[in-house]
Amino acid sequence: MNCVGSVAESCHHKFVHDLRQPVNVISLIVLNIISRITANEGPVETEYLLAKLEKIDRKLNEIENLAASFEQNFSENPCD
Repeated sequence: MNCVGSVAESCHHKFVHDLRQPVNVISLIVLNIISRITANEGPVETEYLLAKLEKIDRKLNEIENLAASFEQNFSENPCD
C-alpha cells in the first residue's frame, strides 16, 4: 500500500474508533431505558427519562462535532 493509502486508512480507523465511543454509550443508555420500562416495576419516572435523553443528546452532539471536525481537518490537511 502506498503512503497516501496508508495515511487514509489510519485516519479512517481513528475516525471509526472515535465515532464508536459515543455510539456505544447511546446504545447502553437505550438498553438501560428499555430494561427499566420492561421491568414492570411501575411507571418510569419523568426525571429518569429526561436525564437519559439529555445524555443521548450530548452524545449525539459529540458525534456531530466529531464529524464536523473530521470534515474540516480532512479538507484542510488530510489526516495529520
